[in-house]
Amino acid sequence: VFNVHIVDHLSAKALREKYKGHERYGVKLENIEEVDFIWQGQPLHELIRKEHCYDWIIASHVIEHVPDLISFLAECERLLKPSGVLSLIIPDKRYCFDYFNFPTSTGELLDANERRCARPSPGKVFDHFANAAMRGNSIAWDKSSSGTMKLMHTLEQARGNWEKAKSSTDYIDVHNWRFTPASFRLLLTDLRALGLS
Repeated sequence: VFNVHIVDHLSAKALREKYKGHERYGVKLENIEEVDFIWQGQPLHELIRKEHCYDWIIASHVIEHVPDLISFLAECERLLKPSGVLSLIIPDKRYCFDYFNFPTSTGELLDANERRCARPSPGKVFDHFANAAMRGNSIAWDKSSSGTMKLMHTLEQARGNWEKAKSSTDYIDVHNWRFTPASFRLLLTDLRALGLS
């Protein structure tokens, strides 16, 4: 028997509402699990109110969303038992809607950590909506996929979300970070050398 906790930025009901219409991309709304802890930017150990309590943390398509990746990794370390494992599932930007955005640099991660970002910056929101792409009718694909590349949103939609990010405290969920396998290895090597991971 496993003792499992689910953390997300919305309740299960709100997540199902958010992803309504994404069934055409293969999202199965019925598979969205009930959420135990709703994260609103606070340190995870404060949200969960425990430390060194988990054997395994699985973050599937999470780290590209978190506004401060360095703090997220530190929080996972704080929540894991000494023998615990962090497993990550991360999209490769070359094969998903992040295609037109540049890979994340170590400097970007350092800046976000210095500012203790708890929400995506207006610039990150703009980049996400201005550059999100589809290949054919898919938001994710593989090396054998074909189809014309096209943008998913208009510039006006990107501008509107950018303006909203500047003027409201609403959390706008976007991909803050983009990786290839090689770029992610480089980032982790840098963070380890800097004593940040």
